[in-house]
Amino acid sequence: MFGPGFGSGEGAQEHSLTWLRHAPVWKAGIEALDEPWRGDAPPRAMVVVMAEGDVLHDEVVAAADVQTPADVAAAVKWAVDSIAAQAGCYPRTLLVHDPAVAEHLAPRMARHGTGIRVPASLHEVQNAVRKLARLIDEPDVAWDLCPLYGFDEQLDPAFAAVLFPAAARFWRARPWERVPDETALRFRWRTRKSVVVLSHPKGHGHVVTLFTSARDYYDPQGWSPRHIVLGIRFEPVSALPRALRRQIASQRWEVAGPQAYPLLMGDGPAMDDGPAFADIQHLVGVLERLSK
Repeated sequence: MFGPGFGSGEGAQEHSLTWLRHAPVWKAGIEALDEPWRGDAPPRAMVVVMAEGDVLHDEVVAAADVQTPADVAAAVKWAVDSIAAQAGCYPRTLLVHDPAVAEHLAPRMARHGTGIRVPASLHEVQNAVRKLARLIDEPDVAWDLCPLYGFDEQLDPAFAAVLFPAAARFWRARPWERVPDETALRFRWRTRKSVVVLSHPKGHGHVVTLFTSARDYYDPQGWSPRHIVLGIRFEPVSALPRALRRQIASQRWEVAGPQAYPLLMGDGPAMDDGPAFADIQHLVGVLERLSK
């Protein structure tokens, strides 16, 4: 039922977790993954065990295998046993989120001298699951793109004035919900043939990836595009520094909602100088076409 994890615990050496002998409290949780981009694929959940703020074990399992408190307890016990085998110890206390799960775990862990407690919340585990979930199923065409401006920078009004309203319309139109995840569409802008890839923002971060030359999509050279590749990722406005929020407000750039601040991503030649304004116009043309 339970397979190998994909995160920090995978492939650890036997001595690498011996510090856990000085970490008496571990935390464990299982969270269902909200993955609308997977369509009709069976739902999944993630098992996470943590101590001292570190993720010791993370594993994706079929949601059908962890439906009952007994199932969850078995999955948590399996993960804790795996860590204990490497660390040479069990925790004195294991925190879990559900009293029913704790009831099933208590007799199984008592033989190792581990007590089970149910705290008021396990936000640390929930936050870890959310962060780890963004690392799985990333589209191959988008994961190497880098931010072209940071949250601590003032934005160039020339491109922000055209990018922000187009991104806001795109966010409200939500075209990624009308097609399968990672759908590639041909697009023509002026004399250039390009390819646009749509992916679900909740799982991938990137919403749209624009290959300004179709050849870079159809004939990739080990991810060394001949022409610029651009993408948009939406971030919460609450994550922005105060100075950037003030700039957006003073310039009255349109933002579709509190989760919809457009972060421009990119890769390709001449990226040290940033994209040309014509490249921004190309991306804006794509966003506007997809928003109809």
